[in-house]
Amino acid sequence: MSAGLTVNLLDRFERAIERAMEGSVSRVFRQSLQPAEIGRKLEHAMTGNQRVSVGAAIVPNDYVVELHPKDFAQIAGYSQGLARQMESWLAGVAGEQGFTVIDRLRVRFEESDRAAVHAPRVRATITDREPANGHDPARSIGQRTEMFQAAGQGAREVSLRLRVLSGSRSGTEVAIDRDHLTVGRSTENDVVFDTPDVSRRHARIERSKGQLRIVDLSSTNGTRVNGIAISVSELTPGDEITFGGQRAQVIGRERGRERSRFAPPGERS
Repeated sequence: MSAGLTVNLLDRFERAIERAMEGSVSRVFRQSLQPAEIGRKLEHAMTGNQRVSVGAAIVPNDYVVELHPKDFAQIAGYSQGLARQMESWLAGVAGEQGFTVIDRLRVRFEESDRAAVHAPRVRATITDREPANGHDPARSIGQRTEMFQAAGQGAREVSLRLRVLSGSRSGTEVAIDRDHLTVGRSTENDVVFDTPDVSRRHARIERSKGQLRIVDLSSTNGTRVNGIAISVSELTPGDEITFGGQRAQVIGRERGRERSRFAPPGERS
């Protein structure tokens, strides 16, 4: 990562921390822990643990920030909010560098005697999480695609749709019932976002042989799936897509039912 890009991302990271965590946490960081230092260590852990795959550089998605007990005690009540900001920071790093993650990014804080005061340590791993209760909103792409394919080959008929979540057409649903549909600002697209942050031809959603994927069409402001910048990505129901700054979600329903058969087990009726 270039020095200029790193500084720019770190600046945005620190501003986001300041906006989201006013008061006590901001004072803690000014006096002791520095978010930029944590950000640097997270970025180093990501780039330093790449695994080269076919056409992709896979990086860790699970990060543990170890803090000295004194530091941990200072931020314990705010650790979840801080972790979410740091996950956003890592998503920005991954997007800028074109990295691939196999599951949603996760950052956690842990108390550790191995960390010195004001000197956090970071552990980073590539992991595919499967909680004990079976509810996993962050399955790996491979697992979720397998689930989608198996369901699509069953006897029940499934309706896949794209639900618009932002803009003047929020709530609109478009059937994904053809080989492909396009998304963009031009009225020639199947899904139209009439906002300047969306390119004229922004992205294409493709359906073939029981698989669904999205392709970014060299858009100006990019396409993200569940917060991760992509050029091509597989999709399954429940995935949220961001076109520039506009959001949509893939939903899947058995015909004749109100709820999606693809909903995680903990959400099924």
